[in-house]
Amino acid sequence: MLVILKLVATSGTTDGNTNTNTNINSNVVPKITPPSSIIPALTPSASPAIIIPSPNRKITPTPSPNVISSPNTAGQRKNYQSPTIKYLACNNDYKQPINESEISYLKWSATWNGNEFNHTPGPDAYGTQHSDKVMRYLTLDGSCWEASWDGEGNFYHKKLSTNEAHLDPVIKYLYWDRSKWSATRKDNSFEHTFIAEADR
Repeated sequence: MLVILKLVATSGTTDGNTNTNTNINSNVVPKITPPSSIIPALTPSASPAIIIPSPNRKITPTPSPNVISSPNTAGQRKNYQSPTIKYLACNNDYKQPINESEISYLKWSATWNGNEFNHTPGPDAYGTQHSDKVMRYLTLDGSCWEASWDGEGNFYHKKLSTNEAHLDPVIKYLYWDRSKWSATRKDNSFEHTFIAEADR
């Protein structure tokens, strides 16, 4: 037996009655919404996780092994690696021991910018952040030197007061607390080695 079904479209009228229309518009494509269980996930499984912290949450990055941000306190010094060198800047020699009241405006830090230094003033230092081929620093005896990178593994050092100069892979400098350190370049970081506490 052959069963013929007749499609009937109904629509409401403004008077509340129902009209019957047997002329179906074949151009109208019905919207089909499949169950959510068969919709594939659109987010790739390899996408990195995005963490949005709450406003009051402080996230501290985990340092790499053997890398710390600054020297330990006096009596507990350790050698360390850092992208930054914190040094005492200068325009002239200082007699050791340097008075603590003199050093607050001498505190600068530097990072690598290719073969140049990016210099940043400390909290009380005068000046602005800038890039320069030269780092002018106080060495262990309080004398003022300039260092520039020769691109071949050495610093070119020049004493400001006498123009005495030499090549050396090491910078011997005074840290912000006047303790004595040396630094060598490793890629875009500094390898810092403790030498002695500040002169008293």
